[in-house]
Amino acid sequence: MAPQLLKLPIASISRLLHSTPTLSFLSHSKSKPFRKKRLDEMCLERFQQYSRTFIQSWILQGKVFVNGKVVNKAGTPVSEKAVVQIMAEVPKYVCRAGYKLEGAIEQLGIDVAGKVALDSGLSTGGFTDCLLQYGASFVYGVDVGYGQVI
Repeated sequence: MAPQLLKLPIASISRLLHSTPTLSFLSHSKSKPFRKKRLDEMCLERFQQYSRTFIQSWILQGKVFVNGKVVNKAGTPVSEKAVVQIMAEVPKYVCRAGYKLEGAIEQLGIDVAGKVALDSGLSTGGFTDCLLQYGASFVYGVDVGYGQVI
């Protein structure tokens, strides 16, 4: 089975201004130059379902295109009107922690199917995601932070 690829084109703001009447209030900024942002920050804003770690990894691997050209430095300044595409495999887990737990489950032969688990230090939920994909019936997630779970 071939890996599923992720192709996420983002329309430029100028294209949206000309095609979407509800965004016409943005036309006042046409005379002002667009502010540039770091590529990784722009990707985080546009592709909020992916973590900073995944986005930076994809950039380093040359899987992020700006206006059709590969950009492999996360700090590269990019215009807000640029078209940004990510050509990468869809990750199996929400963060790298899922892959770490998967390795332990596989190597140690742990059967979590039907079990109730606790993910203390939940963060973005990588362990929880992995446990649920391996058949855990329920996972309690506890963390002192907030707004991190994907």
